[in-house]
Amino acid sequence: MFYKNTLTALREKINKIEPGCVAIYADVQPNTIAPLSYLLWMCNEVAKMDTNSIDECAKAGRWVGWIFAHAELSGVWDNNHTRDLVREDRRLGYDKPHQF
Repeated sequence: MFYKNTLTALREKINKIEPGCVAIYADVQPNTIAPLSYLLWMCNEVAKMDTNSIDECAKAGRWVGWIFAHAELSGVWDNNHTRDLVREDRRLGYDKPHQF
């Protein structure tokens, strides 16, 4: 799974903030902050991406970046925490396809 450490941490944090939060697709308008339920939905979608595909890897990176921005805007955590999570995912190889 791409960004396994990050996605796990975000799911856990959202469930602490909003116990029982359910992953739901939302039509997020420009200049608005995504609801936490939508961030969960996006995490689930990233988790399903093909870890053997370079195209899916690029897509996962874009999606995770968007998720991070909205997690930070929502006050879930700050940019330093985001960086720590990504460093760990990179160290473990969760940021690239399996064949690389």
